Amino acid sequence: WTCRHPSSRTLRPAISGVHSNWGGSPDQIADEAQRWVDAGVDGFNVIPVTTLGDWASFADEVVPTLRDRGLIQSEYEPGSLRHKVLRSGDLVDAKHPAAGYRGQFAGSTHGVRELAR
Repeated sequence: WTCRHPSSRTLRPAISGVHSNWGGSPDQIADEAQRWVDAGVDGFNVIPVTTLGDWASFADEVVPTLRDRGLIQSEYEPGSLRHKVLRSGDLVDAKHPAAGYRGQFAGSTHGVRELAR
């Protein structure tokens, strides 16, 4: 995919193991993403089928269009992924085996919490 040569490359979102090839301008890709979202899909894995340069093109040209349409976030709530998913704080429970390593690598008793800042 590129804006200059929309048919020369494609982006391949992998959706639950089913692949759908999309290509085109940023607006055409956003239209297709909107179609999938309207059908109930809540996320995409975007896989470029050619070179690493596709990521820069996607970020610079497609992402702003998706943001303008409200299809992707522009801001995220603070906190670790653990907190966002489990809603149980940023650290593993004190009974978890990994809790025994807390502070061992960061040189403090807070461990990963300080690294996440």
